[in-house]
Amino acid sequence: MINKVTLFIFLVYSVSTSKILIPMDLTQTDHLMAYGVAYQVLADNVNVEWLLNFRGGSFLISEDSKLIKLCQVRGIRFELISAGQEIDIRKIIEKENMDALLLEKVPKIAVYVPSNTEPWDDAVRLALDYAKIPYDCLWDKEVLSGKLTKYDWLHLHHEDFTGQYGKFATQYYNTMWYQQEVAFPFYFSDAAVGRPFKIACGRAFHRSLKLRAQSNFCRQDWMVGIGDILTKSPQMF
Repeated sequence: MINKVTLFIFLVYSVSTSKILIPMDLTQTDHLMAYGVAYQVLADNVNVEWLLNFRGGSFLISEDSKLIKLCQVRGIRFELISAGQEIDIRKIIEKENMDALLLEKVPKIAVYVPSNTEPWDDAVRLALDYAKIPYDCLWDKEVLSGKLTKYDWLHLHHEDFTGQYGKFATQYYNTMWYQQEVAFPFYFSDAAVGRPFKIACGRAFHRSLKLRAQSNFCRQDWMVGIGDILTKSPQMF
């Protein structure tokens, strides 16, 4: 005998529009672009359900001709599902280690990256550009001026935490362009932090270069973290 609650849900969904399921499992033809489509839907003020752990974290969206065309143009695999199929999906989510997360607001995204870094040097920016997800680039000057609070989602430049400062470290660490890329003091303005602080940071940077050479570029021996420098006074260098 059909459960009364289940029957009620079925009746409600039977009179509603069908849904578009964007699978994120191995059947998906372009996973990165699918994330971009979900972002665009949110930007158009349409809610998106993120079905966590269901077919790779699929997206469930109300059927719309504009969305169908967008998926077709961007080469995204999607499925039109009926109300009955949606009920079956929700039953699976209820029984398994899954969840349905409602997304209602498009996030404002920033990437923490030096201004002189090329887009192809950062995998995060490559992924966002390919998925057609807009973002702004921030560095220390913007952070210190308080612009960080304007964003919902911040991606940190991935090479800041490797201890390598890029694949060119062993060959180009003594060149000006590479030193400018590594040394964040060059991106501070005098008005933001003052000349004495810039000089102190510069000394710390040159000290880090010396330690790198002595330790054969071993991370734990020469790494001078941004947090360490920001918490020290100029007299300590």
